[in-house]
Formats: sequence, C-alpha cells, structure tokens
Amino acid sequence: MLANVFLDNGNGNEKAKSDTKEVIYPNRLKIYDENPLHTNLLSNSNKRETVYEVNGKKYVVDQNGMGSGSRNENRYETDLYYAEAMIAISKVTEKEKISLGFALPAEHYKDDEIVTKVKQRFLNEHEILVDGVRHKFNVDSVYVLPQAYLCLVDYILEDDFSIRNDKHKNTYLCIDIGAGTLDIVTTNGLKITSADGGNIGSMDFNKKYLARIKNNPMVVSDKAKFTIDDIDFIPQKIFRKREKQYDFTKEYEETCKELADQVSYYLNKNGIDFSDYDRILYCGGTTLLIQDHLYLPNNAKIYPDSIMGNVRGGQKFVAYRNSMNKGGQK
Repeated sequence: MLANVFLDNGNGNEKAKSDTKEVIYPNRLKIYDENPLHTNLLSNSNKRETVYEVNGKKYVVDQNGMGSGSRNENRYETDLYYAEAMIAISKVTEKEKISLGFALPAEHYKDDEIVTKVKQRFLNEHEILVDGVRHKFNVDSVYVLPQAYLCLVDYILEDDFSIRNDKHKNTYLCIDIGAGTLDIVTTNGLKITSADGGNIGSMDFNKKYLARIKNNPMVVSDKAKFTIDDIDFIPQKIFRKREKQYDFTKEYEETCKELADQVSYYLNKNGIDFSDYDRILYCGGTTLLIQDHLYLPNNAKIYPDSIMGNVRGGQKFVAYRNSMNKGGQK
C-alpha cells in the first residue's frame, strides 16, 4: 500500500510526516564515530545512537552536527541533503512504495531547474540501513511546493480533505519566517497567485544576538567567550559560563525587535498591502520567536501549529492528490 510522506528539510529542524506518524528533530548529522570509547559520560541513559547508512556513509543525528543549509540552492545535489531525506523517510514509514513531497523556499520553488533536479533525484528506488537493517523503497511520484503555502493547506483542509467553513473562498497572504528564509505566498483560495522570498530568518537573529552579547558590559568585563555555537539552535536569554550566570534578556528582546522590523521593511519594500487580503497567515519557527514584535492587523493571525503546519499541510496535499489519482506535479 502507498505511503504519503512529506518532508520539510529546514535549516533548524527536520520535519517529516506520513499517514500514520510525524517527527521533528534537529536537522543536523554527524559521521558516525565507530570508536567504542566514544561515549557520553554525562548521560544517565544506556540508549545507543541510531546509526543510519546512506550510500556507504554512516550518520547519526546530532544537534552539534552539520545541516545542508536552507539558503544554498546547491544543497539539493549534496550527499547531506539526500541523507537528511532518507533518514527522515525511514523515521515515519517502513512501506516499500512512497509518494513523496518536499517544501522548498519560495525562491527555489520558482526555479524550474531546481524543482526538476529534486524530482529526478528522488524518483524511483532508494535504500537506507538503519542499525544495519536494510530498508528499500520506491518513490513513484514527487511533489514540490513552496513553504508558507502549506500552512494554508493545513488551515483550509480537514484531515478528510473537506473544506473548513468556506475558507477556500478567501484571498490569503501567507508569511513563513523560518531559520534561513522569509517566504511569502499569496493565494486565491488554494490557488497560488505569487511566491516570493528573501534571506531573513533565525540565522540572522543568531548573528545579531551574538554581536549584542559580546558588547554586554559584564561579558566585556569578565572577558567571557561566547560563540555562535552557544545560541545556534534554540536561543536563550539566560546563559551560564565559568559557573556564572548571564542575563541577556535586554539583548534578546532588542534582537527580536530588530528582526521583526527587518521583516516589516521587506514587506513594505515589496509593496505588500495587508488590506488587499481577506486573511494574513503567519507561520514558521522564527515567527514564534519574534511574535511579540510583529505587526498584526485585524485580519492577521499566527498559525497555532506554526512549526509543524507546513509538513502537516504538505502531507495532506500529497494524500489528496494521490486520492485523485494524479501524478506528482509542481
């Protein structure tokens, strides 16, 4: 039986959903260290890391590892992007026949060459070894869709594909602020009318936040060392260094406001008028980070499932299209 699977290979988290299971975890991989002395001495758990083997390379999921990067348009051709996808698929289904969907930044979605490369790379047969157990599967169709739009699909469609409260009759402005990109999609109901985007996201937040931290008077006085690794994955307001606590609430809030202002400037620069739409829908992990500083007119809302909305909507899209017996299309 066919499994409908959708992936959102984000710069921060990997999100994946099938008909029966969904996962979210750090989109970071490390080459597996087979040295038996490689152990975590601080861990109270005896649980061993799951080892994934893809094309002869062994990986483990590790928050301190590497990701393929959401801003790089060449990422879709890398071994790392392929491994990220194979591992995500293996986490949500064991079925041998799959219909697969991907969420891409809007600017990449508009590039037909990128879309074609993604489809060609993932069609047909694949295999992955999970702790030495071989998992083979065949991808018979691939769908490529823009981020931001997929939260709207989740917003409009019920799980049985029925329409929620005539929501398909509205015009929408969908804004997804993620780790690497700001993606903007406009629609008439579920029909995409435009897709646009820029390089604004939590990656920028981290750099700006770190610069403020380094200029904090206590940090300067103590000559404390803070790096991007301290804040890379989930930015915090309180840190401990050298058995001392540092409170960066002021720097954190200032950075949130700066990034929210940057989003507003981008929208204004591109001539986006909120009053042109029946509903504005914000989503994405960075939206939650800066939500207290975003301008939200009366017709705007932050999607309740901002982080998982894209992958849930994408999986609905793939399942619906397959229920209509249509092949993978852009």
